[in-house]
Amino acid sequence: MLAIKLGSELQLNKINPAIDRKTQILDAAEELFAFNGFDGASIRDIAKRAEVQLALVGYHFGPKEQLFESVVTRRAGYFTDCRQAELEEARAAAKGKPIAVKKIVHAYLWPFFERVIDGGPGWKNYAKMMAQIANSRRWQPVVGKCYDESSLIFIDELKRSVPNCSDITVLSSFQFMIGAMLNVCAETGRYEVLPGGTKSSKDLQSIFADLVPFISAGFKEVNKKAPG
Repeated sequence: MLAIKLGSELQLNKINPAIDRKTQILDAAEELFAFNGFDGASIRDIAKRAEVQLALVGYHFGPKEQLFESVVTRRAGYFTDCRQAELEEARAAAKGKPIAVKKIVHAYLWPFFERVIDGGPGWKNYAKMMAQIANSRRWQPVVGKCYDESSLIFIDELKRSVPNCSDITVLSSFQFMIGAMLNVCAETGRYEVLPGGTKSSKDLQSIFADLVPFISAGFKEVNKKAPG
């Protein structure tokens, strides 16, 4: 059996051209879904962008809905694994006590930011695509299949860290965090058009440094005990 180390995708593609074609299709679909939306990206356009025969798209991925699910799923595992690893580090440091909210927020947000900052165009396209579909009821089954298990782990950890919050408050706050992350990482250009803006939408490192304490403060605020 040929041993191929993690990260040697180019080497693998040279050995198995079929995998290279599948990657080309996924990359092309991801880009077109990100900029044109699901309904605005045709299979013909995807095949043309991927420089493959039209029939190959269906051969490898089936109908467009299945292709779309493959695009969403492809990068999801990376995020859930990285988030879990960061959370485990925070748990170990906490030694059984509730984890500081800021560390939980950092563990969830940073893997997504890091890939958009350093991962290249494909990861940026994925962020744009996810920002579109996260608020669409149509795609919740796909998003849920990829992210619900990991999200529930983080929500349970947050409940320990903000014990005065109701379950619905923790869930709502968690959704606010995801919304802010996706809005920022989509690099929409709002920073450039709003008056008085001193940052670029692409200055994600600086934005992340502001977002973590902002989100953390929100969790702490809703955790305050109600008077009386």
